[in-house]
Amino acid sequence: MSVVRRQWEPSPSTRDVWARIVDAVPESAILLGAVIERIASHDQTAWASMSLPGSSHRRDSYLIRYGLTLAEIYGWPERNDPVLVDALAAHFFWALSWRHLDNVLDANVVDQIEVGNLAVALSRASRLQCEVACRLGVAWSDDAAKLLRVLCITARNERRAPIPRESIWHRAAPFLIVPQTLLRLSAEREALYQAYINLDGLAHDIHDLLTDVRLGIRSLPASWFADLDPQLGFRRDIADAWFDKAAQELAAAAVDVERWMSGGHFPILRYFLREADELKQSLGPHSLPQYAQCRT
Repeated sequence: MSVVRRQWEPSPSTRDVWARIVDAVPESAILLGAVIERIASHDQTAWASMSLPGSSHRRDSYLIRYGLTLAEIYGWPERNDPVLVDALAAHFFWALSWRHLDNVLDANVVDQIEVGNLAVALSRASRLQCEVACRLGVAWSDDAAKLLRVLCITARNERRAPIPRESIWHRAAPFLIVPQTLLRLSAEREALYQAYINLDGLAHDIHDLLTDVRLGIRSLPASWFADLDPQLGFRRDIADAWFDKAAQELAAAAVDVERWMSGGHFPILRYFLREADELKQSLGPHSLPQYAQCRT
């Protein structure tokens, strides 16, 4: 743990999650420490920026929720290939690129500063991708560009219609660049990572319902609300029906993940599955006042 503590302290909102993961998989501290060293050596400015109070939670999400889960799907800690640290560092920079892409694609007005930030993020990610690919003797392919294009097309289409639950990962397609090009996951393991992204993305969209409605984004949760009430009146009965629908869809997304996990030992993934189940359990008729529930 000393290596990690010198360079990284989890954000306040991540401390409990991190403690539970290290308790379940102690090797997480060693792997994450090595990945952080690689990220900082590639671009100290980017790492310092992501370590500021306003960004540290997102930084930790990329490292733990998407980095360690990818490592586990790859076969770590049993399979601890030298490529893994470099690959997860590149994965972190593609995650940063996705965040800036998401900001630009969701905005109703072009923000030139954010477009500039996007260009910088893509340059950082592409440079490290090329370095690692060259070291592995892997030729550059159009796979990265294809996945970036998938995201852009999906973001445009989501303005008109929601993305099916099994395709939510299209909205985070840059997260598949490293799995496809550097780690070269099998079809089954890539399907597992896609299913996990679908589940996590659905949970995120449920949380962001009001923001998506305001921006005119037809996320699945926003479409459920529009189907229940095209006037978006946010009546009590509509909210209750929406809570029920959200809980059902989260449960179905979790089943998708579990199907691809069959027969495997994935303690970190299972932790996040339990977290999704807790979110599902929290969904309910919260709009109904307690006193009204007791009335006959």
